[in-house]
Amino acid sequence: MPVDRPFYAQGLRFSCARCSECCRIDPGFVFLRKKDTEILVSALKMKYTEFVEFYCRWVPDLGGVEQLSLKEKANYDCVFWKNGCSVYEARPLQCRTFPFWPSLLQSADSWEAMSCQGMGKGALHSMKEIELILAQQKEEPVIKRTVVSGGTVVSGGTVVSGGTVVSGGTVVSGGTVVSGGTVKKSGEL
Repeated sequence: MPVDRPFYAQGLRFSCARCSECCRIDPGFVFLRKKDTEILVSALKMKYTEFVEFYCRWVPDLGGVEQLSLKEKANYDCVFWKNGCSVYEARPLQCRTFPFWPSLLQSADSWEAMSCQGMGKGALHSMKEIELILAQQKEEPVIKRTVVSGGTVVSGGTVVSGGTVVSGGTVVSGGTVVSGGTVKKSGEL
């Protein structure tokens, strides 16, 4: 039985035209992965919690789950847009891999429906290259949190009673764990 090949089996042409339409004008989400936040926090010389508070928002998903995304300005420009990307060298995976996103690669119709000056032009990206990009996106999941009664769990932590876990660790009763560790009494590691 022949295996159906994706519409991009012969590759797809894309070269960024630097039009920045993917970064501004229309509303959207730039979902972040752990590695994205590590790179951005380092580039901006900020603490993780400050970065999330100042530059991010939680976007509702299915089943009480929220995903971490960059904020937008009131005009829908990316929070880092300032006559170009102000964090270009540290930009998130989602930005680096555009337009090779699963949603745009579902079908030729999805691909062609995207309005982008660079699509269909320039460098030919092979099916193998596109599949590697898709695999990288799948291997590096978006940061999610589950909102539960009395607290919030972010990426692998457990909230037993109150408190917030930001990355790993367990909150047993009150307090906040920012990176690893266990809070046994409010504020005590």
